[in-house]
Amino acid sequence: MAEHKPFKWKRKTKIVCTMGPAVNNREKMRELMLAGMDLARVNCSHGEPETRTELVRLIREVSAEVGIMVPIMFDLQGPKIRLGRLERDIPLVRGQKLVISSGDQIGSEEELFTTYEYFAQDVNPGEMVLIDDGKIGLRVTAVEGPRVFAEVVVPGVLKQRKGINLPDTKITAPSLSEKDLQDLRQAVSEGVDFVAVSFVRHAEDMVQVRREADAAGKHNLHFISKIERPEALEHLIPIINHSDGVMVARGDLGVEIGSERVPLLQKEIIMRANLAGKFVITATQMLESMIELPVPTRAEASDVANAILDGTDACMLSAETAAGEYPIEAVRMMAKIAQEAEGHAIYRYQSPSLPKGSIHHIPDGVSTAAFHTASLMGARLLVAFTNSGSSALKLSKRHPDTLIVGATIHEHIARRLRAYWGVIPLLISEPASIEEMFQEVQQAIFEKDLVREGDIAILTAGHPLWTSGSTNLLKVMEITAVNES
Repeated sequence: MAEHKPFKWKRKTKIVCTMGPAVNNREKMRELMLAGMDLARVNCSHGEPETRTELVRLIREVSAEVGIMVPIMFDLQGPKIRLGRLERDIPLVRGQKLVISSGDQIGSEEELFTTYEYFAQDVNPGEMVLIDDGKIGLRVTAVEGPRVFAEVVVPGVLKQRKGINLPDTKITAPSLSEKDLQDLRQAVSEGVDFVAVSFVRHAEDMVQVRREADAAGKHNLHFISKIERPEALEHLIPIINHSDGVMVARGDLGVEIGSERVPLLQKEIIMRANLAGKFVITATQMLESMIELPVPTRAEASDVANAILDGTDACMLSAETAAGEYPIEAVRMMAKIAQEAEGHAIYRYQSPSLPKGSIHHIPDGVSTAAFHTASLMGARLLVAFTNSGSSALKLSKRHPDTLIVGATIHEHIARRLRAYWGVIPLLISEPASIEEMFQEVQQAIFEKDLVREGDIAILTAGHPLWTSGSTNLLKVMEITAVNES
């Protein structure tokens, strides 16, 4: 018998890449996918709808060319508050007095303008106004009608259209702007796989976005809540429960609550998401220096590894791939860091001890049994036959040592599975029987060099076939030689 090639698919943590000018062409997109991109993020804060349509088409075409199913995530802008236009850059000194109003006029040293129409209505004396990711800080001293008076407490050079954060203020703006609704409708029409919702404050925001998507005709979009506001931390568990996944959006979160609190809150958010069985992405400045340099700092490498040790499903690259000088190198570096972290003994998942009677649903019981059987038997693969993707996700959230194959007859489910930790998507034809299904998958995993003759694979499935939530079967399979005739 011919010797097989070394096993592939060693990395289990997935990599999210943000699209942008640095990679929005066929050659770079191909390199990005081959380097390890598992999920393509389209930032709706930039570009026109027509540009996004072309980008989705490019991703789908290149994905088909290279034979890698890459899901797409639209990231909604959300109610982002920004400074308006300025005559020129304005140096601000400590103690300087300013007036801020809502409007689209051009600002000056005496009066600034913001795009946020409820600014004077929301802020109160004593609250902080942070500009440009906290590089400049103002304290509100008075509010008189539509005008807000403030004093500079953190000086700096003010530049137009920079972001504004209001960490002490309860925001009254709707969670979805008209632009967000338009972008959501485009996400539905383009058939993207995930939508990330920015500046989520409470669970009702996620309920609303689902309602809007359903009204637009899409019922199988998966929604990621971005945790980046203090209010989101106050309502974290309900938000997670109403989301398909969460993103630890450390940029605005750090500005709002202070960078010193982010590391431990990152651990808590990831832990809560994992306990709830939800997909989780860790984002922002993970390999920031690679925007301009071919190698990351040691601190950045540690940051990526730490997020993986925390239990994140995926790590995200932002400007590193969207506008950086070394987008492909950034993906390769993140992949290498992930493999190194996953290979360390400290990374081994400790399965919680479940008390008697704690599992109430048959699919959960089958998933738990499959996880433990694979561990005890030293199985090479876990194979989840899935109609909706949930059975593969249940196995993924346990972070087993064993790789997971998510086998499905639906292309959109196969794409989504690629974003889940440790899951290899496998698109199969619809079989006539369970036995035929098992045989087809055995041949597929053998041909993909995922198993060798004599290996053990643990399979889960449901009867009746391809019915969501019906997982009720577990099969232990010893891989036999495949007849290639």
